[in-house]
Amino acid sequence: LLAGGSVAAAPPERPKLHRRNPGGVVFPVVGRRRPDPHAPPDRFATGIRTKEAIAAANPRAPEPWTGRGVPRGRDNDAEKARLQRHMELHGKETLPPPRRLSEMARDGQELEPTPPRRKTRVQEMEEMFSAIVGEIEEREEFLAEMRELGRADRYEREIAAEVAERVNQLKGLDEALRSASGLS
Repeated sequence: LLAGGSVAAAPPERPKLHRRNPGGVVFPVVGRRRPDPHAPPDRFATGIRTKEAIAAANPRAPEPWTGRGVPRGRDNDAEKARLQRHMELHGKETLPPPRRLSEMARDGQELEPTPPRRKTRVQEMEEMFSAIVGEIEEREEFLAEMRELGRADRYEREIAAEVAERVNQLKGLDEALRSASGLS
């Protein structure tokens, strides 16, 4: 009642500023506002958009795949091999046809060196034979220089043993070469 005897209107209902949890504890409501019912809806807050809205928002998006797996009759391994070949050739259909060496020489292109042929066992033994002969000659030249300088006494036994060892190796190689080449 008011001073004039009139009845006062009920006060407007206030929003709840406190909330009770199951334990009966009262705590303030913080961090959330009531949405304005008159505000335009936020385009991402609505949760569900139409297909047209999605397409309008991103015009460069790829079209969704509508297939149902691999069609019958298609070989997946063959398709993978085809795609691999396509990627190897950088999108070209095939490699250029091979050219003859004469055409490449005519165009002035560098020719790739051919790999050296593999040596036969006889050729390898002949190379070893000539290398051992070269080692023997080096030792004899060294010994001749030391004789001129008067120091041959110090090296003579050692070099004679090395030369004898190399001569034995040469004899073994000579026998192997004769048997390999068919000469006996």
